[in-house]
Amino acid sequence: MTHKVKTNQRARIIEYLKTHDGITQYDAIKHISVMRLASRISEMKKLGYDVRDSWVKGKNKYGEKYRAKKYWIEGVGR
Repeated sequence: MTHKVKTNQRARIIEYLKTHDGITQYDAIKHISVMRLASRISEMKKLGYDVRDSWVKGKNKYGEKYRAKKYWIEGVGR
């Protein structure tokens, strides 16, 4: 993966967070085609972004419970 692709993915994450209250791995794949969200988040933290996270719970379409990490950037988004 080239540096430009990673940069573009980080930009898509930031744009997504401007209109949403956070992003999960599922959101990243479905809405902005980012497959390795945790890697991009790690890079963003190293670049100085104030990325926060918490665990969220939910149910999938089969009614099974799951936990997922939800990320947001402090000061960006809703």
